[in-house]
Amino acid sequence: MSESIDQQIYNAALSKGFTPTSAKFLVAQARHETGNYTSNVFKLNNNLFGMKYAKQPLASQGSPAPSNEGGVYAKYNSPADSIKDQVDRYFVKTMGGVTFEELKASQTPLEYATNLKKRGYYTDTIENYVSGIERALLRIKVIDIVKKNYGKIILGLTLIGYSIYLYKKKG
Repeated sequence: MSESIDQQIYNAALSKGFTPTSAKFLVAQARHETGNYTSNVFKLNNNLFGMKYAKQPLASQGSPAPSNEGGVYAKYNSPADSIKDQVDRYFVKTMGGVTFEELKASQTPLEYATNLKKRGYYTDTIENYVSGIERALLRIKVIDIVKKNYGKIILGLTLIGYSIYLYKKKG
């Protein structure tokens, strides 16, 4: 069985240095942007973040954006490509004075939404965007990396402890 979209986003964020908390904000952002993965932008374009087409390598021209926004949405071959574009290409840029390091170190939904707003990511009010992220956080289903690898961690710690025991026994 393949990983859920929530899990794919969460794992990609963790692999790029997001904290577990800020990785969940990224998942909540995708859920908020797509109406919990039900929006036409997502269904027609595999676009998890409402990204516009900007000739990015992993995308082609997708469906038209509303006339008040202009342009067309980026269309991805898979949700995984949308995640990769967001995390590997878009977020690594410093925008509006907000660095990738600051964004991924966000500790609250307000801090995360404020950083996104400063980066020019959305036009909605911060209050509405925070509310959307907070509602989405309640729906997230991810397995934290520690929980996912609990057995491996316990085995590793046991082996380390046994190695220390043997070392001290020799010495």
